[in-house]
Amino acid sequence: MEKAMRELLEIFQKHAGIAQALNKTELKSLFETEFAGVLENAKDKNVIDDLFQRVDKDSSGSVNFTEFAAITAAAHGMLFQ
Repeated sequence: MEKAMRELLEIFQKHAGIAQALNKTELKSLFETEFAGVLENAKDKNVIDDLFQRVDKDSSGSVNFTEFAAITAAAHGMLFQ
């Protein structure tokens, strides 16, 4: 579990850069790059938009690592039900 969290953090940091946050476009790019198979198999092609709206609780227009981790968990739940 620790290794998986470390890898998830590394993926996030690689895409988030100095801001340590991802906007919706950056998040979609991350998923297309790092989790391409997940998006290809999604029944709902707007899954990133839906997840982003659900998780961006503070309506900042970006997600931090905590929100990103919630998105990956939610994506798993939505895509593999």
